[in-house]
Amino acid sequence: MRLQVTPEGEGVLFVCSNSSEIPEAELPRIFEKFYRIPKADRWEHGGTGLGLALVKQLVEHMGGQISVSSAEGWTHFRVWLPSAPPAATAKSLEPAGAA
Repeated sequence: MRLQVTPEGEGVLFVCSNSSEIPEAELPRIFEKFYRIPKADRWEHGGTGLGLALVKQLVEHMGGQISVSSAEGWTHFRVWLPSAPPAATAKSLEPAGAA
């Protein structure tokens, strides 16, 4: 597995790559809740199919973006997060009673 972290625009780009390939036809669905790639070995790859759906929801809540690509034996997840949280998120993080 490889992880790269670089500044990009007004945020930070994280690229996590691993040496397993996901079939191109499955890529559009991997962020769906409870989705598991058909014919994958359930004993080798456990899980409920919720992890990537939760990650996508959290990244978007933080004002970021997530994408995936897979080819030539590698899968690359790209997560971009803004340097500063969106105004709505920043406001919800203020202590109670702060104005």
